[in-house]
Amino acid sequence: MKIFSHFYLIASVSIFFTLLVICEQSFAAESKNNSLSEDILIQKALKAYDVKNYTEAFYLFQKATPHDNTGVSQELVGIIDSKRNNYNSAIHSYKIALKKMQESGTLASIPETIDNLGIAYNHAGKHVNAFQCYKQAAKMGYSYAQYNLANYYEVGFGVIQNDIKAYAWYSVAIAEGLSDKDQSTAEKIQNELTKVLLSQGSLSQAKNLANHYYKLYVPHNSIQ
Repeated sequence: MKIFSHFYLIASVSIFFTLLVICEQSFAAESKNNSLSEDILIQKALKAYDVKNYTEAFYLFQKATPHDNTGVSQELVGIIDSKRNNYNSAIHSYKIALKKMQESGTLASIPETIDNLGIAYNHAGKHVNAFQCYKQAAKMGYSYAQYNLANYYEVGFGVIQNDIKAYAWYSVAIAEGLSDKDQSTAEKIQNELTKVLLSQGSLSQAKNLANHYYKLYVPHNSIQ
């Protein structure tokens, strides 16, 4: 059985830089509705987060959330809560963030936020909820959620264990692209599953399912 402590690292590292870019763009779009003091508060929070001063960033983002309709600052509050192992608080923050993102049209952040919500559920021991989040974000084309979903299928957390679906989702995540380290890990697990499925006579079925998922969630290509 795999150890799930790597889940949060996968998501937090993958979104760190992109989330800051989205955050800055979103706040820029909203700035015409903010006062100068609100804009300064948000920029200070971003800078504190960027240098990993999470205590200061948490305080500033909490002050910023009432003025941020994009939901991105609420997302960052959730991430910092997760870093502090305050998973129930993180779950609450991610849910608020998702609602704001949907209402404001900040759609680019939604798959990552759903995946982060799943990670918080995972650490809180709510594996059925985590599985549902990973599956939703995976179907939106987010490779790290696809990886996490594959891992859940592989070990049977929140869902009945299924090597065929695990292989298929690992294949899609690898094809979509992960960080170098995570790509290497996914490929090693996929190779292990290949041996298992080959011994079971199920490898062809797993490859066909991988192609099916890939065509659904990453259009215009196929896995060779």
